[in-house]
Amino acid sequence: MTILLKKKSSPKEKNPSKKTLNTTFDILVEIFNQTSEAGDQDKLLSKLRTISPTHAAFSICTVEGKVFNYGDFEQPFPLKECAWPFFYIYLLNLLDTNIHSKIGKQVAQDKNTIEPVNPFIMSGELSCVEMFIRHAVKKNIGSNDIQLLELILKYFSNIAESSLTHHLPSLLSDQMDEQPKELLKAMIKEGYLNEDISIEKITSLFYQINNICANTKTLSMMAATLAFDGISPISQKRIFKTSAEIYTLLCEVGLGEYTNTWIADIGYPAISSKSGCMFIFIPGQLGLSIYSPLLNESNFPTKGIEFCKLIKERFGDFSELQL
Repeated sequence: MTILLKKKSSPKEKNPSKKTLNTTFDILVEIFNQTSEAGDQDKLLSKLRTISPTHAAFSICTVEGKVFNYGDFEQPFPLKECAWPFFYIYLLNLLDTNIHSKIGKQVAQDKNTIEPVNPFIMSGELSCVEMFIRHAVKKNIGSNDIQLLELILKYFSNIAESSLTHHLPSLLSDQMDEQPKELLKAMIKEGYLNEDISIEKITSLFYQINNICANTKTLSMMAATLAFDGISPISQKRIFKTSAEIYTLLCEVGLGEYTNTWIADIGYPAISSKSGCMFIFIPGQLGLSIYSPLLNESNFPTKGIEFCKLIKERFGDFSELQL
């Protein structure tokens, strides 16, 4: 494994010699520093003192195990929406069945819809948690909430090649949000879910998954595992079985209603979260993660979106990134 680190230089520091750094990486750093500082933090997350609007970083992990980091790459953040593609794969591997018999593919026009049409919005995420709990009870793979959570954290930690835990301030903040509970009540009423599993049990696990903590370094490794068809670029061990379904899903709904424009402009699947993190992966090549908590008017990370667009302009295609 090769790891190259490059933190922002202070006025008293000299820039590291470019001879010690990868040429493409130097160009990416230059591009990253050109991106906008505009945007606003998510209202709830802005109240957490552990998250500063000045934090910014990106990391790249190639399928050969090379890792490149720049900026505040060790700054922890809650994965939020970025956790769910990995949980979805976990569920696919567990159930070995077509989850879309219960969760459709189309983008919901109303983001608060009770119909679980998209596994990466709240109604779809809650449906995935419900299916996981139901399977765990049936197969007796977790007798209580703590054991279920330990299974999930172990899985995420294996992908990240690091022991992951929770972003506690964000978790405590989320647990005060009643929207998931109200949404579950509506889904049960409309017949999308049965009521034999308690709302409290589903939302408890939902909050925990939503607030698994990572940084750009670990998230890039997770994205690279997707790029490497479920094999860890670091350990070279298979973490999960993948299918074309997750690639297709992210190409269709990864960025909600912005997805079609994104795929037309960038060409590769991505997903972002209101915490400011996002990742993109190039099959067979690399995973790229970006973090800055400043969001644009559509609640996408300003710096992350702009960085990817500038990369496309400079290199023509992400597959041209030779690292």
